[in-house]
Amino acid sequence: MHRTLSTEKNMKPIPVALVGCGMSARTFHLPLLAASDDFRLTALVSSRPQPDVAVAQYADTAAMLAQSDAELVVITAPNAVHFSLAAQCLAAGRHVVLEKPMVNTVAEGRELMALAAGAGRLLSVFH
Repeated sequence: MHRTLSTEKNMKPIPVALVGCGMSARTFHLPLLAASDDFRLTALVSSRPQPDVAVAQYADTAAMLAQSDAELVVITAPNAVHFSLAAQCLAAGRHVVLEKPMVNTVAEGRELMALAAGAGRLLSVFH
């Protein structure tokens, strides 16, 4: 069972997976996660190995979801795959933060919001 995301004192850091390791991940997300005691990067999904990121690495999101303890998934992959990756993560019971743009259509956005509500998970857009 997943906990509700919280930054209360004495809470363990929230385990986070990062999907995508391009400019947005390196400029914003990796430094933010490293600077916060509230989060702990535990997994990275990237099409190429990232030797400078010392966490479990996966070539695809499905493998990460099956093997990682991440409660929150930050998606910085290309825009065209935001919807499918977020839907997959929500269906697996993970909270999701999407890099902007959230998705490519209003219908996709509404569907993700419904999936998040149905799963009792948080869905947010970064920026």
